[in-house]
Amino acid sequence: ISSLQTVLLPLITFQKYRLGVPRHGQRRCPLLFALCLIGLALPLSNVSHAKNDQPIFIGALTESWGPTPPIVGLRDGLLKLGYREDKDFSLGVRFTQGNREALPAAAQDLIDAGAKILFTESNGTAKAAQQTTDQIPIVFAGVEDPVGAGLINSFAKPGGNITGVASLDIHLGPKRLQWFHELVPTLQRVLFLYASHDIYSS
Repeated sequence: ISSLQTVLLPLITFQKYRLGVPRHGQRRCPLLFALCLIGLALPLSNVSHAKNDQPIFIGALTESWGPTPPIVGLRDGLLKLGYREDKDFSLGVRFTQGNREALPAAAQDLIDAGAKILFTESNGTAKAAQQTTDQIPIVFAGVEDPVGAGLINSFAKPGGNITGVASLDIHLGPKRLQWFHELVPTLQRVLFLYASHDIYSS
């Protein structure tokens, strides 16, 4: 897995899947999630199908109340690549409905249910999955800075059992302020909405 991560992370970094109509370059994002998972799943798939011809169970972890764009995009991407649901893969989701403290238990529940891969979509869910297992492959999406969050050692040598897709949000913050100032030269105050528990809020 480690050697695969070394290839995937530099090539697939800094894509973001957003709700609504995709912007230029964003249509590939569900496929990027799927490619990450497929790359990790193939070795497991060979073992699993050799034993009992069972689909690979992918466990998705979210703080949301219902299906989210990354999770829907993951499923759609796998289907577009020709993988058959309930034949080649099955997808199980655990929703913690805004309860961050419930994430580790939800991740463990997916593992106990037989998940061969964990898919996460935020810093909190990725961290919870990482703290729950160091054996099962973890694929994250929607993480601003995986190095700063302690999910990987570096982009060149991620290490561990985790890989995924990072966004540019944290790096684009200063640039966006610059654009605001260019659009409104008299701008002096900007209001930002943020989550106090997010490690990047500071």
